[in-house]
Amino acid sequence: MFSPIIEKILLRYNRLISSNENKHEPLISVIIATYNRGSILCDRTIPAILNQTYCNFEIIIVGDKVADNTEELISQNKDPRIKFKNLEQRTKYPVDPIDRWMVAGATPRNVALYMAKGDWIYTISDDDILLPDCFEKMVRFALSNDVESISANYLSYTEDGEKVFKAEDVE
Repeated sequence: MFSPIIEKILLRYNRLISSNENKHEPLISVIIATYNRGSILCDRTIPAILNQTYCNFEIIIVGDKVADNTEELISQNKDPRIKFKNLEQRTKYPVDPIDRWMVAGATPRNVALYMAKGDWIYTISDDDILLPDCFEKMVRFALSNDVESISANYLSYTEDGEKVFKAEDVE
């Protein structure tokens, strides 16, 4: 017997491999965990997702009992692909900063994963920016290479400049 989340993942996987539905344009569930970062989420991350050249996606944002105006800011965007849920109880995190960093957002991400309806899951942080063709390139690469999982390059900006961390080239 599996947990409800694992069962849902297995059902989604079985549906994906046994069906041709959305074979060429699969639904991507973009899951975002957040805590009191409504401004940066709504000014930076959501617009970068909505600006994608690939449009078959849903955005599922789960707040870890946010106490700021995150929900209000998200509700100002009327795109029906955006869903927001605020947890009723804040997750208890380790006191040690390194341990906390390693697990921060796990509970909200798991809730978002349970809510997801997509054939593909894309996890993003609440302060990230995507290039406009990110989803298009990733879907094209995944479908043309018949892969089950994919990662991409990303940039991390520091005060000294930018650093590029490479995964696979998705051109």
